[in-house]
Amino acid sequence: MSTTPQNYGKRWTKEEEEQIKVFAFSLSSQQELALRGPEFAASLGRPVSTVQFKVEKLRNWYSRNTNKHVK
Repeated sequence: MSTTPQNYGKRWTKEEEEQIKVFAFSLSSQQELALRGPEFAASLGRPVSTVQFKVEKLRNWYSRNTNKHVK
């Protein structure tokens, strides 16, 4: 049994991108993303890290320097 998510490495569909947007703007903080992200990623069949990255970019929470606090 493989532990790779079902849609790993596949292109994102417009429907998935829209689901990411809706999910991203339903969150109030990065802590909530950390709690709800894995379950949401599993529902899409995508890696958690990829979903979290997309949400962080949409919400402008992403920072290249992970030691730097994002305002």
